Amino acid sequence: MNWRFVPTLLSAAFLLASVVAQDCPREKAESRPASSHSGPPGNCSGIEYEVGGIRVSSKTVACPTFVIFTPPHDVAAASNKQTYAHVTASLPITMIKFECEREYLIIIPLGLKCVAGATQNVGFVRLMETRPCPVAQS
Repeated sequence: MNWRFVPTLLSAAFLLASVVAQDCPREKAESRPASSHSGPPGNCSGIEYEVGGIRVSSKTVACPTFVIFTPPHDVAAASNKQTYAHVTASLPITMIKFECEREYLIIIPLGLKCVAGATQNVGFVRLMETRPCPVAQS
């Protein structure tokens, strides 16, 4: 081996390693819990009627117009290690719309309740895992 080229090879190896280290995002997967967010309440009007001189009424129910559910997921957070957050899966963020439904005893209205109606996906969150950054091959 020609020893004159050893410093050049060492400099090239150091330069390559520093470039790979700069390309490493230095991040990690950090867990977030499930969460939900309710939309503004929509009033379900109460029932009021009179039977044989007796006035019967039910209360008004505040039913959310929708609820957005975000499942447990991961986000990329800063790390002091040579790692990156690798996406392993995607999960949907779901919006559930609610409706008022009357309850009856035969034909007599008894009250109201909130019932889940249509659902729709409104976005996605990711599941991640922390992986080491690739090491430069010399």
